[in-house]
Amino acid sequence: MADALVAATIQVILEKTLSLAADGIGMAFGGFKEDLESLKQSVAMIQAVMADAEGKQVQDQAVKLWLKRLEGVAFDADNVLDELNYEFLRRRVDTRNQLRRKVCYFFCFSNTVAFRWRMASKIRNVNMKLKMINQEAIGFGLRSQVGGGANIAPLPAITMIQETDSIVGQNIVGRGNDAFNIVETLLNLSIRVVSVIPITGLGGLGKTTLAQLVYNDPKVHRHFDKKIWICVSQNFEVRLLFKLILESLTKKKVEMESRDVIVQEVRKELEGKRYFLVLDDVWNERFELWDDFFLSLVGISTTKGNWILLTTRNTEVASRVATHPFYPLSKLKEDDCWSIVKKSCFQVEKHQKNWKH
Repeated sequence: MADALVAATIQVILEKTLSLAADGIGMAFGGFKEDLESLKQSVAMIQAVMADAEGKQVQDQAVKLWLKRLEGVAFDADNVLDELNYEFLRRRVDTRNQLRRKVCYFFCFSNTVAFRWRMASKIRNVNMKLKMINQEAIGFGLRSQVGGGANIAPLPAITMIQETDSIVGQNIVGRGNDAFNIVETLLNLSIRVVSVIPITGLGGLGKTTLAQLVYNDPKVHRHFDKKIWICVSQNFEVRLLFKLILESLTKKKVEMESRDVIVQEVRKELEGKRYFLVLDDVWNERFELWDDFFLSLVGISTTKGNWILLTTRNTEVASRVATHPFYPLSKLKEDDCWSIVKKSCFQVEKHQKNWKH
């Protein structure tokens, strides 16, 4: 059974993740610790609802498909952790061979930087998929089964801003001007109730990072009464999106399922307030759903000057929802790229002593 295989795979991944975190492999490569911790938390949340999913998939085709998608992501995570573990063990052997280390020091040093970038991208990609899987679990109403099988409340909404705040403050290069330009746009009072500015660009250019910089800007914090960060999955649903918004505003799990009731509660939270909403990683091309969402959002508040910052690779989605010209994200300048390389090399050098043990 596919569901049994998924459950077994998830358990293996969780054990591997815990083992990797305990061994400090993330630190040895200079920067994986937070990513692995996020992976561990996501897997643990999914594991908590597996029993409920296995029971519901017999009669619920959507849950059955969810399990199948989870199976694919689980194997992706398993492969990434295997690769990371293998490379860590290989380097421990190599660094004990002093002659070889002296001959290939610079090549190994350079390869370490390249490996770190590649693995960081893979781990974060898996994390993104797992977070989408978790959000879908919320939408399906899957419940955690802990403490001898007792049902508890559904999983909370998953947002990225909490776990990425520290990264924003330390490692961002070359996006300061972009953030400044967008912040200045947001601070100009709009005659619209809701204005939308999309950040567009290829994957890996830093759209989410730029949105985080804007979101955490002190001027933005002072200007808006409410700030909301939502990671939007491909399986977009208007009711679920409003539910995530309400959970972000109230910092509580939302038990109600009626869309009208949820929208009414969001209206109460935002009434008379100016808000800033980030919709990160938007993919869905069902434009009728976006029209439905934005029409509902405009009807929630009559206060002018609310802004939505949307990140997407899809220019068709951006053109459909934008009220303001796109902010296309370009590649970093050569000097900024070199700055990133230098910082990465410094991290590698800083943690080289861990490879000897």
